[in-house]
Amino acid sequence: MAARYSHKSGYTVTRRAPARRQAVRTVQRRVKFGPTTAKFLGLAVLAILAVVMLTQSSTNATSAYKQTAVRTQISQSQQDIEQLQLEAKRAQSLQTVQQSPIKDQMTPTTQVDYVEKGTVAGVSTEKP
Repeated sequence: MAARYSHKSGYTVTRRAPARRQAVRTVQRRVKFGPTTAKFLGLAVLAILAVVMLTQSSTNATSAYKQTAVRTQISQSQQDIEQLQLEAKRAQSLQTVQQSPIKDQMTPTTQVDYVEKGTVAGVSTEKP
């Protein structure tokens, strides 16, 4: 109910008409990109690219570190193999001498003669 006052007629009371429900309308909205939105999108793309590049570089650094470690291990293993081969050759040469028939003809040294500075067999023993 609504009440109105008028100078001529005084107060009047009227009933309101029942409210009608308004129809809901859907409107297609176009997305508009302004300069600020473009800046934020550009920064977001750059940030994503930076993260991807950092991930790649750290992956490459990790793999390079692993490769260096493996190469060092290979080098150490090769040195160990060479050392073991040398020890095996020494053991075989001693065994060969001990088992050869020439061993019986060998005699221990009784006197050692050292060469003094000079010429031995046409070769100078002095420092150049």
